[in-house]
Amino acid sequence: MEKKFKWLPITLLMLGIFLTIGICSHNPDKIDEPVYLEVHKSTKIDLIVDTFSIELLKQELKNQGVKFPEIVFAQAKLETGNFKADIFLVKKNLFAFRSKKAYITYMTWKESVTAYKKFQDKYYKGGDYYSFLKKIGYAEDTSYLKKVRECVQ
Repeated sequence: MEKKFKWLPITLLMLGIFLTIGICSHNPDKIDEPVYLEVHKSTKIDLIVDTFSIELLKQELKNQGVKFPEIVFAQAKLETGNFKADIFLVKKNLFAFRSKKAYITYMTWKESVTAYKKFQDKYYKGGDYYSFLKKIGYAEDTSYLKKVRECVQ
């Protein structure tokens, strides 16, 4: 690429972000769909719009078929400090999932829900969900399940 075109990709990306903001503010029904900026005939840049609300989270838990969505919602609320902690705001991680000792960073909060669903599919084999969470040692906090129960009620 010639020197004079060195900043072209970043300029196009920024233009796409500004266009996305304008598009999303005028068309709220399409806010969760990816927005594409045409860069070249054969190239598209996928710009992720990651809108979050409590209602959208509850709907996503249902859409992905997460078992015991009310309990899982309570877990997300606790793990993220009512959706205000950096683990959620920066890492999009609703459930404090880790890889080795570091928290996993997701591109969107919905990916975090998908990870939880995969976790359930792999480990949960039926029965009382609170007992399951206790048995696997889901959280280090010994009063975690009590807090989850209180949050569900």
